[in-house]
Amino acid sequence: MSKIKFFCLPHAGGSASVYLPWSKTITHNVEFKPIEYPGRGYLAKEHLCSTINEIVDAVFETIISMLDKDEEYVIYGHSMGSLVTYELTYKLMENGFKKPLHLILSGGKAPQRRTKKKDGHALPLDEFEEFVSQYGGKQIDMIFQNEELKNYFIPILRSDIKIVEEYIYQPPEYLLNTNISILIGEDDESTSWEDIKEWSDITTGECQFYYFKGGHFFVQEYKSDVLKEINNIIDSITEYSY
Repeated sequence: MSKIKFFCLPHAGGSASVYLPWSKTITHNVEFKPIEYPGRGYLAKEHLCSTINEIVDAVFETIISMLDKDEEYVIYGHSMGSLVTYELTYKLMENGFKKPLHLILSGGKAPQRRTKKKDGHALPLDEFEEFVSQYGGKQIDMIFQNEELKNYFIPILRSDIKIVEEYIYQPPEYLLNTNISILIGEDDESTSWEDIKEWSDITTGECQFYYFKGGHFFVQEYKSDVLKEINNIIDSITEYSY
């Protein structure tokens, strides 16, 4: 039997490359598939997306090129990736694909908590740098300290943040019935417990919460701890799926 596909969706400003270090550690029970968004990485020549629908459509097309309708899969998404995962799951199911065996989400508010519009993406450069820096992370610091990286990544960051800020939650006709695991950075100031706990309201399945040291990018800061838990989650799923 073919392995379960494990799709990983990056954060705002991120690329599939952020997941490449996982390939050496991720459980052998899955076929590891980091997903690239348009406008970066090997899709750098494509136009950046400007709405949630555009980025979901792009990711959908990428995934269905790798996934048959009878295949099992798991999706992981961090921050913006968690929001894309939520919308993508509905699109996959509505197009005849199985429901995911599991969703693993981190660093993001539940979609129904993303109702307040902001304009951080449109701030002048110095204010935008301060706005983005609140999320912390070595990658953010590195981008703003290097002129070449800054010129490359600022348009990507602005585009992705615009997608998140302009997202309008539409109550679905039906809830998901997939089990969900939510990974939380104990010092992540970008989300509150009220923002996170409502992930349990989007599904009739089980929703479990896992805490880790670190801030918004705890997934990178404490990679070994996070991957250990992700592997445990996936292994417990795949044990009953073959």
